[in-house]
Amino acid sequence: MRRVLAVATLSVLVAAAPMWATALVSAFDVFSTPNDVFQRTFTYDPVSQGGILMIQTWGYGGTANAPGGVNLSGLVIPPGGFDPQVQLWSGSGASATLVAQNDDGLCPPGTPSPYCYDSTLTLTGLTAGTYTLTLTAFVNNPAGSTLGAGFTGAGSFSGRLAQYAVDVAAVPEPATYLLLGAGLLGLGLLRRKPHVG
Repeated sequence: MRRVLAVATLSVLVAAAPMWATALVSAFDVFSTPNDVFQRTFTYDPVSQGGILMIQTWGYGGTANAPGGVNLSGLVIPPGGFDPQVQLWSGSGASATLVAQNDDGLCPPGTPSPYCYDSTLTLTGLTAGTYTLTLTAFVNNPAGSTLGAGFTGAGSFSGRLAQYAVDVAAVPEPATYLLLGAGLLGLGLLRRKPHVG
């Protein structure tokens, strides 16, 4: 019975992975012009916060069947926002260097295929340190490999709303859940009383 309980507990933990996420950035706002740049600096430690860094934008979906979503702050993001792009930079200020970027990523939960213009980045292997997230409108791209190089200034809302929403979260890797589950199972077996009969 205890073994079944331990396995069931592990299954719940894996299924509830988003609940274990550490929110590093959660923002919702409106651009004044299509060439605005959202910028937020944060610190990240894969050992203490989780080895997977996830970046997800919300809000492009524009029909009743394509909701924007719910961000890590619990805010319901309405659909109809512009096509966002995200960039992750190592460091802060002008010398920060480009690590990764994404224009169109995976569909956010609840957003069907024709509306997959939100951005997604899932990164592993990052070292502890300071990072900078930037978000721009399509196609206001980085003008170089450092943040100081600026952006091309070619952004467009394409007739959509000027709103954006973005989350950055640290999530434990699946191995962490397996280790936790093994520990729970071990505790269950240690507490097992010998059968007297």
